[in-house]
Amino acid sequence: MPNELTQAAQAAAMGVSGSLVHRWRKAGMPKSLEAGEEWRKRNVASRKKRKMPANAPQRPQDTLSSPTNTSTADDPADAEVIALADQPVEILTGRAQCEEALQAARRARLHCERRYKETDEAGEDARSADWIGKLNTLLARQAVIERAFRDILEQDGVTMSFGAAERTYRQVLSDIRQKLLAAPSALAARLNPQDPAHALQTLEDYLQKTIFRDLFEDKQ
Repeated sequence: MPNELTQAAQAAAMGVSGSLVHRWRKAGMPKSLEAGEEWRKRNVASRKKRKMPANAPQRPQDTLSSPTNTSTADDPADAEVIALADQPVEILTGRAQCEEALQAARRARLHCERRYKETDEAGEDARSADWIGKLNTLLARQAVIERAFRDILEQDGVTMSFGAAERTYRQVLSDIRQKLLAAPSALAARLNPQDPAHALQTLEDYLQKTIFRDLFEDKQ
Protein backbone atom coordinates (compact mmCIF):
# COMPACT_ATOMS: atom_id res chain seq x y z
CA MET A 1 0.00 0.00 0.00
CA PRO A 2 1.25 3.55 -0.79
CA ASN A 3 1.01 4.81 2.82
CA GLU A 4 2.95 1.89 4.29
CA LEU A 5 6.31 2.71 5.89
CA THR A 6 9.37 0.59 6.34
CA GLN A 7 10.01 -0.63 9.86
CA ALA A 8 12.90 1.82 10.33
CA ALA A 9 10.90 4.78 8.99
CA GLN A 10 7.90 3.99 11.17
CA ALA A 11 10.14 3.58 14.24
CA ALA A 12 11.77 6.98 13.59
CA ALA A 13 8.42 8.66 13.05
CA MET A 14 6.95 7.16 16.23
CA GLY A 15 10.07 7.81 18.30
CA VAL A 16 10.63 4.19 19.35
CA SER A 17 13.12 1.46 18.53
CA GLY A 18 12.90 -0.67 15.41
CA SER A 19 12.65 -3.85 17.46
CA LEU A 20 9.63 -2.46 19.30
CA VAL A 21 7.90 -1.60 15.99
CA HIS A 22 8.63 -5.14 14.82
CA ARG A 23 6.89 -6.59 17.88
CA TRP A 24 3.96 -4.20 17.55
CA ARG A 25 3.52 -5.14 13.89
CA LYS A 26 3.46 -8.81 14.82
CA ALA A 27 0.73 -7.94 17.34
CA GLY A 28 -1.36 -6.32 14.59
CA MET A 29 -0.21 -2.69 14.27
CA PRO A 30 -0.78 -1.25 10.75
CA LYS A 31 2.25 -0.14 8.75
CA SER A 32 1.01 3.37 7.98
CA LEU A 33 1.88 6.19 10.38
CA GLU A 34 -1.64 7.44 11.14
CA ALA A 35 -3.18 3.99 11.61
CA GLY A 36 -0.14 2.86 13.57
CA GLU A 37 -0.47 5.79 16.00
CA GLU A 38 -4.15 5.03 16.49
CA TRP A 39 -3.33 1.38 17.14
CA ARG A 40 -0.70 2.37 19.72
CA LYS A 41 -3.16 4.65 21.52
CA ARG A 42 -5.69 1.84 21.75
CA ASN A 43 -3.37 -1.06 22.58
CA VAL A 44 -0.32 0.41 24.31
CA ALA A 45 -1.18 3.70 25.95
CA SER A 46 -4.39 2.29 27.44
CA ARG A 47 -2.44 -0.36 29.29
CA LYS A 48 -0.09 2.20 30.78
CA LYS A 49 -3.00 4.39 31.94
CA ARG A 50 -5.06 1.57 33.43
CA LYS A 51 -6.63 2.74 36.70
CA MET A 52 -6.89 0.76 39.89
CA PRO A 53 -10.30 0.27 41.51
CA ALA A 54 -11.10 2.82 44.22
CA ASN A 55 -11.29 0.13 46.89
CA ALA A 56 -8.08 -1.62 45.84
CA PRO A 57 -5.50 -1.86 48.64
CA GLN A 58 -2.56 0.45 48.22
CA ARG A 59 0.81 -1.24 47.67
CA PRO A 60 4.15 0.13 48.84
CA GLN A 61 5.58 2.74 46.46
CA ASP A 62 8.57 0.61 45.46
CA THR A 63 6.28 -2.11 44.05
CA LEU A 64 4.07 0.10 41.89
CA SER A 65 6.39 0.11 38.90
CA SER A 66 5.89 -2.24 35.97
CA PRO A 67 8.00 -5.44 35.86
CA THR A 68 9.66 -4.05 32.73
CA ASN A 69 10.57 -0.77 34.47
CA THR A 70 14.31 -1.25 34.82
CA SER A 71 17.63 0.49 35.41
CA THR A 72 17.02 2.27 38.70
CA ALA A 73 19.71 3.49 41.02
CA ASP A 74 17.71 2.01 43.92
CA ASP A 75 18.19 -1.51 42.55
CA PRO A 76 21.26 -2.95 44.33
CA ALA A 77 22.23 -5.06 41.31
CA ASP A 78 21.93 -2.06 38.97
CA ALA A 79 23.90 0.14 41.35
CA GLU A 80 26.69 -2.44 41.62
CA VAL A 81 26.98 -2.77 37.84
CA ILE A 82 26.93 0.99 37.27
CA ALA A 83 29.62 1.50 39.91
CA LEU A 84 31.79 -1.20 38.34
CA ALA A 85 31.42 0.33 34.87
CA ASP A 86 32.38 3.78 36.16
CA GLN A 87 35.51 2.78 38.06
CA PRO A 88 38.91 2.29 36.35
CA VAL A 89 40.47 -1.15 36.16
CA GLU A 90 42.75 -1.69 39.12
CA ILE A 91 46.28 -3.05 38.78
CA LEU A 92 46.03 -6.85 38.95
CA THR A 93 49.06 -8.74 40.20
CA GLY A 94 47.92 -12.31 40.98
CA ARG A 95 45.98 -15.11 39.36
CA ALA A 96 43.36 -15.22 42.12
CA GLN A 97 42.81 -11.47 41.91
CA CYS A 98 42.48 -11.66 38.12
CA GLU A 99 40.03 -14.55 38.28
CA GLU A 100 37.86 -12.71 40.81
CA ALA A 101 37.87 -9.49 38.74
CA LEU A 102 37.12 -11.43 35.57
CA GLN A 103 34.14 -13.19 37.16
CA ALA A 104 32.78 -9.87 38.41
CA ALA A 105 33.16 -8.30 34.95
CA ARG A 106 31.37 -11.22 33.29
CA ARG A 107 28.49 -11.12 35.79
CA ALA A 108 28.12 -7.38 35.24
CA ARG A 109 28.19 -7.84 31.45
CA LEU A 110 25.39 -10.42 31.60
CA HIS A 111 23.35 -8.11 33.84
CA CYS A 112 23.82 -5.26 31.36
CA GLU A 113 22.75 -7.45 28.46
CA ARG A 114 19.58 -8.44 30.32
CA ARG A 115 18.76 -4.84 31.30
CA TYR A 116 19.34 -3.62 27.75
CA LYS A 117 16.98 -6.28 26.38
CA GLU A 118 14.29 -5.41 28.95
CA THR A 119 14.40 -1.66 28.33
CA ASP A 120 14.56 -2.13 24.56
CA GLU A 121 11.51 -4.40 24.61
CA ALA A 122 9.67 -1.84 26.76
CA GLY A 123 10.37 0.88 24.18
CA GLU A 124 12.50 2.90 26.63
CA ASP A 125 15.02 4.14 24.10
CA ALA A 126 16.94 6.50 26.40
CA ARG A 127 17.41 3.88 29.09
CA SER A 128 18.30 1.13 26.62
CA ALA A 129 20.92 3.47 25.09
CA ASP A 130 22.30 4.06 28.58
CA TRP A 131 22.56 0.31 29.20
CA ILE A 132 24.25 -0.33 25.86
CA GLY A 133 26.80 2.33 26.78
CA LYS A 134 27.45 0.60 30.10
CA LEU A 135 27.70 -2.73 28.27
CA ASN A 136 30.38 -1.41 25.90
CA THR A 137 32.33 -0.04 28.86
CA LEU A 138 32.17 -3.39 30.64
CA LEU A 139 33.25 -5.27 27.50
CA ALA A 140 36.32 -3.05 27.28
CA ARG A 141 36.98 -3.61 30.99
CA GLN A 142 36.70 -7.38 30.56
CA ALA A 143 39.16 -7.29 27.64
CA VAL A 144 41.74 -5.45 29.78
CA ILE A 145 41.38 -7.98 32.60
CA GLU A 146 41.64 -10.93 30.19
CA ARG A 147 44.90 -9.54 28.75
CA ALA A 148 46.31 -9.10 32.25
CA PHE A 149 45.25 -12.66 33.12
CA ARG A 150 46.98 -14.06 30.02
CA ASP A 151 50.16 -12.15 30.90
CA ILE A 152 50.16 -13.58 34.42
CA LEU A 153 49.62 -17.13 33.11
CA GLU A 154 52.55 -16.68 30.72
CA GLN A 155 54.76 -15.37 33.52
CA ASP A 156 53.84 -18.38 35.65
CA GLY A 157 54.68 -20.74 32.78
CA VAL A 158 51.13 -22.03 32.49
CA THR A 159 50.73 -20.77 28.93
CA MET A 160 52.87 -19.03 26.32
CA SER A 161 52.20 -16.36 23.75
CA PHE A 162 51.67 -17.22 20.10
CA GLY A 163 55.00 -15.64 19.19
CA ALA A 164 56.87 -17.64 21.83
CA ALA A 165 55.16 -20.86 20.72
CA GLU A 166 56.05 -20.19 17.08
CA ARG A 167 59.70 -19.53 17.94
CA THR A 168 59.85 -22.74 19.98
CA TYR A 169 58.36 -24.87 17.19
CA ARG A 170 60.68 -23.33 14.61
CA GLN A 171 63.72 -24.10 16.77
CA VAL A 172 62.62 -27.69 17.34
CA LEU A 173 61.98 -28.25 13.62
CA SER A 174 65.31 -26.66 12.72
CA ASP A 175 67.15 -29.01 15.10
CA ILE A 176 65.34 -32.03 13.62
CA ARG A 177 66.25 -30.92 10.08
CA GLN A 178 69.95 -30.57 10.93
CA LYS A 179 70.04 -34.02 12.49
CA LEU A 180 68.32 -35.56 9.48
CA LEU A 181 70.78 -33.87 7.12
CA ALA A 182 73.72 -35.30 9.08
CA ALA A 183 72.23 -38.81 9.23
CA PRO A 184 73.30 -40.07 5.74
CA SER A 185 76.99 -39.32 6.30
CA ALA A 186 76.92 -40.87 9.76
CA LEU A 187 75.08 -44.02 8.65
CA ALA A 188 76.33 -44.74 5.10
CA ALA A 189 79.49 -46.63 6.07
CA ARG A 190 77.63 -48.66 8.67
CA LEU A 191 74.85 -49.63 6.31
CA ASN A 192 77.09 -50.55 3.35
CA PRO A 193 80.80 -50.85 4.24
CA GLN A 194 81.63 -52.14 0.73
CA ASP A 195 80.02 -49.18 -1.04
CA PRO A 196 79.37 -46.30 1.40
CA ALA A 197 79.00 -43.81 -1.48
CA HIS A 198 76.03 -45.73 -2.83
CA ALA A 199 74.48 -45.92 0.63
CA LEU A 200 75.03 -42.18 1.10
CA GLN A 201 73.29 -41.38 -2.19
CA THR A 202 70.39 -43.68 -1.37
CA LEU A 203 69.86 -42.11 2.04
CA GLU A 204 70.10 -38.55 0.72
CA ASP A 205 67.64 -39.30 -2.09
CA TYR A 206 65.22 -40.78 0.43
CA LEU A 207 65.46 -37.71 2.67
CA GLN A 208 65.01 -35.20 -0.15
CA LYS A 209 62.30 -37.03 -2.10
CA THR A 210 60.30 -38.36 0.83
CA ILE A 211 60.78 -36.75 4.24
CA PHE A 212 61.79 -33.18 3.31
CA ARG A 213 59.31 -33.01 0.45
CA ASP A 214 56.42 -34.06 2.69
CA LEU A 215 57.47 -31.75 5.53
CA PHE A 216 58.53 -28.62 3.72
CA GLU A 217 57.66 -28.58 0.03
CA ASP A 218 53.87 -28.41 0.52
CA LYS A 219 54.24 -25.59 3.06
CA GLN A 220 56.03 -23.21 0.70
